[in-house]
Amino acid sequence: DLDICVACPMYHMEYSADGVHLTAESSHFLGRYYANAIARSAFHETWVPTSPKRVLWTGRIIDIEFHVPAGALTVDTNLVTETHNYGFDLWRGNSQIDAALASVTLKQGNRIIITLSDDPQVGDLLTYARGRVGDPIASGPQTGPRGNVRDQNGDTDFFTGRDGKLYRLHNWLVAFQYQYSPTS
Repeated sequence: DLDICVACPMYHMEYSADGVHLTAESSHFLGRYYANAIARSAFHETWVPTSPKRVLWTGRIIDIEFHVPAGALTVDTNLVTETHNYGFDLWRGNSQIDAALASVTLKQGNRIIITLSDDPQVGDLLTYARGRVGDPIASGPQTGPRGNVRDQNGDTDFFTGRDGKLYRLHNWLVAFQYQYSPTS
């Protein structure tokens, strides 16, 4: 039995100028996420981050139901700079298909409906926060692989850092990918 869990993605955190290492404040921020995940999984419940529960891919419609730890899903383009399709993309082989997604729509607080502009092919990959061809290697909330979907946990779970800035512990959607097959 493994005691392993994902605390959070890191694309919403600030990185130093090298785009690889977290700033001191973000390291503190990450520690808070680790502490929350440990406390919840060790003492209260099985911790599951904001992540897909069910993916129903029927032709051009992809209906994804999510595990949402707090409140409802929301699209946030303030804390994380808006990226294409809020971080969702369709890949065919090693090629990201720019015009593949016609719409990305939040539904009922825990679902996202993605409509494709054309019929999918067997083996196509729906990805989230994978990044796009030409993205810089650097990470963070303004550049590189990232997404704009989170829950509302940070509305009540936050702290003021040593830098005087308010840090909200929203549970951001983890990176994932799903492969299309006609029976998926």
